[in-house]
Amino acid sequence: MPNPSKDGDGKPRVLASSEKPWMTPRRTQDRWAADLHPALVQMSGEIAELSDCRSDEVRDAAFAYYPRLGLLAAFCKEHYHEDICLQQAADIVGLERTYFCTFFHQKVGVCFTYWLAVQRIDDAKRRIRANNTSISSIAYEVGFNSLATFERTFKRCVGVTASQYKNRVRPC
Repeated sequence: MPNPSKDGDGKPRVLASSEKPWMTPRRTQDRWAADLHPALVQMSGEIAELSDCRSDEVRDAAFAYYPRLGLLAAFCKEHYHEDICLQQAADIVGLERTYFCTFFHQKVGVCFTYWLAVQRIDDAKRRIRANNTSISSIAYEVGFNSLATFERTFKRCVGVTASQYKNRVRPC
């Protein structure tokens, strides 16, 4: 069977520029990127608006099915703005800390700290939409001890920064 990378003499075949998509002129790449960029920005904005910061892996039914997790969810809804450590959550559920982490992840689909961060970000989004409070005060009100941590978590969950989100949902 002939080797497509070699010509009939067995020497390496030189590819034509049309066969080398990675070697397209820079001007063409820039034009392509300029055409694509607005569409990507619009699509990412639409996705961010639709996203409610919920992972597809979160299984909310676990909170209804397992009474211990239901107790924890109720506690976290009341106290999410406070510092809640893994040991405190494990004590509420009545499990050892290391087993609690495994149990929570198996039943809910995400780790406890991520789930708690999602709860806080969801409330932050509600507060941003509801009033014109500064983002830093909202970050501290929902339980983040650091504005940098809040911004990083918000962007990871929602896809845009809190300021960008605020400008989209509350223009001017």
